[in-house]
Amino acid sequence: MSVVTLVTELLKGVELDPGQLAELRAINSLYYTQLARSETASSVSSVSSVSSAALDDLVLARVREMLRTEQRIVFDRSRAAVRPNEEHIGARIERNL
Repeated sequence: MSVVTLVTELLKGVELDPGQLAELRAINSLYYTQLARSETASSVSSVSSVSSAALDDLVLARVREMLRTEQRIVFDRSRAAVRPNEEHIGARIERNL
């Protein structure tokens, strides 16, 4: 699941003001810029400049920071509901390796 898709799910029920929408676009741009840099770095060497998990965490932290207190409550609740599913998928992938 992409971070952009995940953020959209985490923000269901949260109404963003115009400033927050602009910040979300900036975060989206940051995500794809860092992703492109990581892909370029990994094609040049075997070491990626930013891991995918670290990039996901950065984006989620930035999105959470831009939210007001009442919006963070919805975001945190949604994120907690998604995490068990992510851990279950990760465990299943590791077993199949």
